[in-house]
Amino acid sequence: MNDSVKTKKELIKELQELKQTHDALRALYEENTRENRKAREEGAKLKDIMAQAEELAQLGSWEWDIANDSWILSDNWRRIHGVGDTKLTTEELLPIAHPDDRAAISEAFEEAVKSGKPYHIEHRIIRKDTGEIKQVSAKGVTIPDAAGKPAYMVGTVQDITDQKQTQEALKLSESKLRDLNAQKDKFFSIIAHDLRSPFSAVSGLSNLLKSEIADGNYEAAGMYAGLIEQSSDQAMNLLKNLLEWSRAHTGRMKFNPEKTSLRKLIKENIKIYSVAANQKRIVLSHDINDDIIIYADKPMISTVLRNLITNAIKFTGEGGEIIISATGEAEEVIVGVKDNGVGIRADRLEKLFRLDNNVSTSGTNNEGGTGLGLILCKEFVEKNGGRIRTESEPGKGSVFYFSIPCYKDEKSGTTNSQIKQLSHS
Repeated sequence: MNDSVKTKKELIKELQELKQTHDALRALYEENTRENRKAREEGAKLKDIMAQAEELAQLGSWEWDIANDSWILSDNWRRIHGVGDTKLTTEELLPIAHPDDRAAISEAFEEAVKSGKPYHIEHRIIRKDTGEIKQVSAKGVTIPDAAGKPAYMVGTVQDITDQKQTQEALKLSESKLRDLNAQKDKFFSIIAHDLRSPFSAVSGLSNLLKSEIADGNYEAAGMYAGLIEQSSDQAMNLLKNLLEWSRAHTGRMKFNPEKTSLRKLIKENIKIYSVAANQKRIVLSHDINDDIIIYADKPMISTVLRNLITNAIKFTGEGGEIIISATGEAEEVIVGVKDNGVGIRADRLEKLFRLDNNVSTSGTNNEGGTGLGLILCKEFVEKNGGRIRTESEPGKGSVFYFSIPCYKDEKSGTTNSQIKQLSHS
């Protein structure tokens, strides 16, 4: 028999060996398949964990292939920026950066590539999907190739919009706190000085009044009695302003706008101060249409009128004139309180309605004051949805203007009929 021909026994043995090899390879293949599946599952799980971590931290990651100018972007990076694509070029990414911040971003990237050092920059982005402006904190680092040349950049971007808004809110809160401290200091100044002055005057003048009456000098006694009345009125006006200021700033003053006749309201306040005007021979009058109806908080507007009339009397000389008028516009009435008194210097006009920088000035008869009244006027006018301003020229007098909403008839949807022309200037 030919030696090259294998026996049946030898063939069976080879087949058995091949089967064992096949089984071993199959077992190895199945093991590798299981390991690959497990690796894929672990990789997917890790990817999910990373994605969740990025989302919780409002953090997105990116990788930039410098040579090919290809950006690979994580899911959360795309969510932060409002982008749908996972891969983009620099040119496609550029419009997302805020135009005013692009130069700073480019400079940070160039410096990182050049120096190999990490960079950190805060800048604004414009979401690609909504156009919304967001604040982000960006960090990145350059990865070199085997030759040491920059090959990749990787980094993160964190949405810090809420953080920035919180910081701005804190700054605003600090500013309000400083204002409150300024108000507190002003109150202490008022109580310590301005409130003491009229009561000191009353005390001293009372002794003189008693002495003159005892001596039968009734003409001098009458003069002192008038001065006592003036000091008492000054103290009372100050106390009213302090009380109303306190109520407004502690939430105890309710805002109740109502339909009110402006003419009637002004006449009531003119009547109250007619005696004070007559003492200085000042003509106090009004030019108000009888049909003017406003929609405002009546006590607040009365306080505004009271303070403006008092100020006008204070700074108008003997024989002067004060006129209260009103003109109408589409939705509001503009009230003017005009005097021909001493006027106000330009450098003081901008300080009139500021509590922290306000400085009081004596009147033509040395009447005192605190400046608090005008601050109160501004707050009450603005509370009623209006504005207040001043026009003045030294030696020629002043005009204080403030606006009040017109009363609107809910049924007809129109304002009161005097809108065309309420009065004359």
